[in-house]
Amino acid sequence: MILGKIERKSNKKIRYNANKIIKSEISNPALFKKLTKDVYELRTSYNKKKYRLLGFINKGFIVFTHGIIKKTSKMPTKEIDKGIKKQYLEKQSKY
Repeated sequence: MILGKIERKSNKKIRYNANKIIKSEISNPALFKKLTKDVYELRTSYNKKKYRLLGFINKGFIVFTHGIIKKTSKMPTKEIDKGIKKQYLEKQSKY
């Protein structure tokens, strides 16, 4: 799990922001931004660190597939590729 590898207070802040997105129906581009046709980014800053969770929307749910801690504001293309929907759906089809 992505959130299991970061400190507790940062984890709590990310979950708080994710809940804000769910309640506002994804209308805050400062927190939740579309990067490509299918990939979205949840943005959270806490304690001078920038946390980014990448994922997509599937059947009305936000599915986060990848996360990074950033030092710059630009999202690297290779990280976007890791958050693609295809990989997730392939894994789901195996179950």
